[in-house]
Amino acid sequence: VAATHYQWLQPNMELDKDGDGKNDIVVWYCLSDLSDNAKTRKTQTERNNGRGNDNGVNLYNVSPKDVVNNYYIYSMGNVTYSGAGHTEPTGMAEKKLFVNTMVAAYNAGTKAPSVFFRDDNGNTIDSVYMMYDAANKMILDRSNKIQVDFKATDYNILSSATEIRVEFFKESTDADAMEIAYGKGTLKVKPLTGLTVTNSAKAEVGAHVIAGGDNHFTEGGKDYYVTGTSYYSVTSDGVYTLAFPASEMGLFSGSGKMTLNDQDAATIYIRATTVYDNGAKRTEGAVKSLTVSAAELFDLD
Repeated sequence: VAATHYQWLQPNMELDKDGDGKNDIVVWYCLSDLSDNAKTRKTQTERNNGRGNDNGVNLYNVSPKDVVNNYYIYSMGNVTYSGAGHTEPTGMAEKKLFVNTMVAAYNAGTKAPSVFFRDDNGNTIDSVYMMYDAANKMILDRSNKIQVDFKATDYNILSSATEIRVEFFKESTDADAMEIAYGKGTLKVKPLTGLTVTNSAKAEVGAHVIAGGDNHFTEGGKDYYVTGTSYYSVTSDGVYTLAFPASEMGLFSGSGKMTLNDQDAATIYIRATTVYDNGAKRTEGAVKSLTVSAAELFDLD
């Protein structure tokens, strides 16, 4: 890399402010002498830049891979340090290193995870259909359940342990409906009930039912989690399957008929949040919607 001065301060590599049992500081890149030509670098400028001295000894070569004294890039939480800038980076390798440092610094800022519903091919979807036989007044899926895959991805680079939590809601106009943030506005929803979540191995993911005082966060003065609702802990980039009763959508009456002539779709929502610092902090929630419609068979008479 381009010449830089020696580091004046040593980082505390044993620092553990969040008490998670892991070091808070991570050194990603440190300096060492990469060649044996230090004896030829005796100009005053090179000596001042730490690239050699009259004895041909390079300090980086004395203690190579020394992350305490010769660090070049390190991060602590969402703060990233780079030693670039003493001289202009000119080599392509160092330019790439500097750009990647900026990208890592951006990624280190806490942000909501991404989440989306997907089809069997991994494509993002925003709607599904239930095949409905109007003549016989029945949903053709005998299980009377709706199934759809979803995936959440956490891009945060945090020193403390993180957990992705997902919740499921359905749209509601009832007086006791709760509000959740959605873009710049809010949605009125109720928790989706009777659901199951399974991972790619078909193993069911247990629901964590929110009890009074259990990990409550506030958003705009309102509880982020509501007592009696549930969340599911998932892994980043893991593919999961959500299954829930078709009756949750309110599209059909008890006899199997459509409830209303113009009620041809209903909407569910998934909200994903990254929780970190041993559950003490959270990111904003990422919300995605899925419309559920009843598609009638053609009458061939």
